[in-house]
Amino acid sequence: MRPPRLLLVVLLVLASVGCVQRVDVEAERAALRRIADEEMLNAVKANDVEQMMFFYTNDASMFPPNAPIATGKDAIRAVWSGFFALPEVKIDWRKSRVEIAQGADIAYAIGAYELTFKDAEGNEISDRGKDVTVWRKQADTSWKLVADIWNSDRAAVAATE
Repeated sequence: MRPPRLLLVVLLVLASVGCVQRVDVEAERAALRRIADEEMLNAVKANDVEQMMFFYTNDASMFPPNAPIATGKDAIRAVWSGFFALPEVKIDWRKSRVEIAQGADIAYAIGAYELTFKDAEGNEISDRGKDVTVWRKQADTSWKLVADIWNSDRAAVAATE
C-alpha cells in the first residue's frame, strides 16, 4: 500500500524546514561591527601586526593607496608593518554601514577614517578618507577579511609640487 501523495509532500516539507538554517542577520551585523570597529581598531592602536593578521584570510588582498595590491598574509603584514613604523601614527575609524548577505557567509562594511603621523621633518600629517572591507564567514563561524581597500578624501598632490 502506497502512502497518499499529500502525506509525502507534507513529510518532505517538514524535513526541508529542519534543514534550513535560520540566520539572525542583526546579530551577525552587530558581531561584525564589534570586530571591525573595536577588536581590529584596538589591534591597530596597539601597533600589533600579528594580531592584525588574525583578521585576514590566508588569501586576502589589501589595496593600499598609491601602492600595489598586497595579497596573502606576508604581503599584508608588510603593509601593516610599514604603517606602524610611521612616527607617532594614530588612526581612528568607524563603520557607517555593515551589510550581511542573505546566506550570512559574505559581508561588507563601509566607513571613514582619520589618520595622523609625523613626516621625516617632524611635521604632523593628517588625512581623512573612506574604506570598504569585504568579510567572509569561516567554518568556525568567525568573520575574516578577504578584501581591504581605503583611500584619502584629499586630492593627490602633483609630483612637481
